[in-house]
Amino acid sequence: MAAPRPPPFSGPVSMSEPRIRARDVSVIRCRSLTRAAYYACRDTVGAIVRHAPRSRLRRGEFYALEAIDLSLDAGEAIAVIGDNGAGKSTLLKTLAGMLPATTGSVERNGSVAAVIELGVGLNPLLSGRENVSLAALLRELPADIACAYLHDVEAFADLGEAFDVATGSYSSGMTARLAFAMAAMTRPDVLLVDEALSVGDLAFQRKCTRFIEEFLGAGGALVLASHNVLQVQSLCQRAILIDSGRAIFTGAAVEAVRQMIARSMPMVETNTAEETTIRLIGFGGDAGRLRTGAPARIKVEYTLDEDFRDVIWGFGLWTADNQQCVTTAQDLSPRSLAAGRGTLECEIERLPIAPGNYTLRLYITDRASGTAVALSGWGRASTPVTVDSPASIESNHQLDMRQMVVLDVNWQ
Repeated sequence: MAAPRPPPFSGPVSMSEPRIRARDVSVIRCRSLTRAAYYACRDTVGAIVRHAPRSRLRRGEFYALEAIDLSLDAGEAIAVIGDNGAGKSTLLKTLAGMLPATTGSVERNGSVAAVIELGVGLNPLLSGRENVSLAALLRELPADIACAYLHDVEAFADLGEAFDVATGSYSSGMTARLAFAMAAMTRPDVLLVDEALSVGDLAFQRKCTRFIEEFLGAGGALVLASHNVLQVQSLCQRAILIDSGRAIFTGAAVEAVRQMIARSMPMVETNTAEETTIRLIGFGGDAGRLRTGAPARIKVEYTLDEDFRDVIWGFGLWTADNQQCVTTAQDLSPRSLAAGRGTLECEIERLPIAPGNYTLRLYITDRASGTAVALSGWGRASTPVTVDSPASIESNHQLDMRQMVVLDVNWQ
């Protein structure tokens, strides 16, 4: 790859000012194309006659983005995460200036390059080389800079002979190579990337990652929209979690990923209609919380109508949907329990359960026959249990993989 040269598309840029600042940005879209065209014509005429700010949604309209605030400094990488359709691509298009904000403002300090929709801006009838040359021509680059730009894109994309083949025949991975190279080799101040790093072979993804690390180190700024949680946490310091166009969390990338994964975890449906003669009254550590790898104590209360001799008790931890048993434990030492109310306790020195939502089942049974004396959580009612751990790349990976057990491993 050729040595970096100053960005050809912008003048001097202040390092102290934010690269991008979005204030209260909202984007309103319409579900009907016909109605959207009608609204556009009416708004155009209205803008000529008078300028009146939008105060409410009209029929068929919805917020693709609502009241988004963002500030991106030099050398900083921010991730935009959320489910499909949450508004990630819409936000990047608005930051890039490809889509106007209905309300609010976006300020850009320096040049901006975007890789948002693969293939957009590429003429499928032209080769990769011809598309790059056309892009340089449209940007009115001087001949020497245009030649250097073409050389840099060809070297970075590394398409070989395919660089001179029509892009309409490219695979998605080849298109991603060309699109990212064309954006990156403009040497922008701000790079906006939407899922492009998740396409292509491993070697090219590593090449892009190295470029971004060098780009950020040189004072560039990055906004990355991606579903790859490991990539988000390794490249970005901060993240915005978007749901239905609204930013529901803004902060550290690992914490944003934790909240996104937790939102997709199955929740326990409780039903208190089932009356039980044994119930959980305590499960946790010193702070009453369950944490992976920490000590935990289980305390249950039972109510018996008669005396029982030679009984055992135990518990089972199940997934939140009650479909899979994670682990069980029982005290096989026989004991006698008197009629009335009492408590049973046990201690777990180290809880080996990965973070997530679970259900707890309790039982007291006759040791000889296995007949149940008291049960909880085996019918319709479920006792929800949540295991937590500090947000980190490792614990977020455990959540994302729906991992249930955490091992203590001494790596040699």
